[in-house]
Amino acid sequence: MLVKKKSCCRSLKILLVIQFFFAFLLIVLESNKPHNNNCIMIGGIQGTKSILVFGTCRIHSLVWVMLLCWCKGSEFSIDRVGATAFVGKPSGQNQYGKSTRRTNSNSFLQATHPRRFAENAEGALYVNDKCINCAACSMFAPSIFSREKSSDTHHFVSKQPTSELEVEQSRAALSACPVAAIRVEKPTSVKDNKFSINPKFNGLPLPFPRKVSPNLPDVYFVGHHNSKSFGAAPYLLPVTSSSSTTTPKWILVDTPRYSEPAVRAVESVTGAEGPAYLVLTHVDDTADHNRWKERYPNLKRIFHSGDLGVHNWIGDETLEDVEILLESQSSDLHLQYFDLNGSPVGEDCSDNVVLVHTPGHSPGSISVLKRPTHSANSIKSSKQKKKFSPGVLFSGDTYAYTTREGGHMSGFPRFGNDQELQSKILPLLLDLDWQVLAPGHGHIRDYTLLEDQTSSTDARITEMEDAIDELSHYF
Repeated sequence: MLVKKKSCCRSLKILLVIQFFFAFLLIVLESNKPHNNNCIMIGGIQGTKSILVFGTCRIHSLVWVMLLCWCKGSEFSIDRVGATAFVGKPSGQNQYGKSTRRTNSNSFLQATHPRRFAENAEGALYVNDKCINCAACSMFAPSIFSREKSSDTHHFVSKQPTSELEVEQSRAALSACPVAAIRVEKPTSVKDNKFSINPKFNGLPLPFPRKVSPNLPDVYFVGHHNSKSFGAAPYLLPVTSSSSTTTPKWILVDTPRYSEPAVRAVESVTGAEGPAYLVLTHVDDTADHNRWKERYPNLKRIFHSGDLGVHNWIGDETLEDVEILLESQSSDLHLQYFDLNGSPVGEDCSDNVVLVHTPGHSPGSISVLKRPTHSANSIKSSKQKKKFSPGVLFSGDTYAYTTREGGHMSGFPRFGNDQELQSKILPLLLDLDWQVLAPGHGHIRDYTLLEDQTSSTDARITEMEDAIDELSHYF
């Protein structure tokens, strides 16, 4: 396809040169003819016929130029594929290094006719070149979707799903994709409708909400990732009270794409009243926060002032008007905690959910800590184990598992604001009681799934060393 386009462009260039040569020849011949008193001289060219010839040549030339430009744009769109979110290229980035481009639409053809990547495994499910490389697909279906390693610009289908579990995970990936880059070839039979999101076509349940971990009965992925937040994962978790009769309040961590399907996913967990709180972990992942507030007038948005002013690179001044604006800051030696009302508290605070200022990726980055129901060390009977709910740290972009370079824990140093501070904040997270890491980007890291639970703490320490070492190369 590329060779054919390049040949086409060379041919157009040759034809364009020939067109201009004959245009010039006609003009010279016409101008050498005897003057006619009834003709008008314009631009050194005499006569109505000359004007006609000259105008016709200009029109023809303009057409050829337009064709040449079209060819050039088409060739360019073929040479550059994929999208640049989280690729770390110098152009089109915000102050933290993130690409501000959603898709790589360099031509009209590419914008209207996304192309299937050649790396996709043969079969119905595929990824096209609208992909922004956010890794949401591999978060939900890691055995189906893989990162393209050579250019690191996109994901693709490395294996067609066959089992019921793989189909279910692929439907979640398809539903979560923020730019609809995951597609299915036109179904040829009822059996091919297995990937459909709409239950009326296959009788399968909606992919979202879905549990974050089999060991977490009340923490959910919301899905419906937002392209304006670079495809960050939103979550729902409860705020419980000591009274078993009290209905729990719900916290939405970061914003899904606002849509009626997303609203239905949220309300299927929270009820019609919606969440009580919306925690915005950092400025990058705040898209549509005003729309969610309009939907739920009693919603309290929580944000840290460190991401305002010069660090509010998206220019959303309405973030200054959130209901709860955190002010106090962590140091490189001590973390600053807050309750859900925004009041600074100590690390011994007994609330089952607390906020933690975790700067580095951005000055105002905050994490949400959901404490375990009780200490795992106190579990003795199998009945108690069933009731145990491990601690969860919702880390935004401060800390996550990435599939880059074979897979490792990361602080996303290419996109950070202060990598040195972040490298000092990360070890402090080990003092918090959590076994599940739920990031905005990257993959969930669930240490409860390790066969040897006694080694989970050692695993957290070892894996964090890799992230700190990676950050050290950026300061």
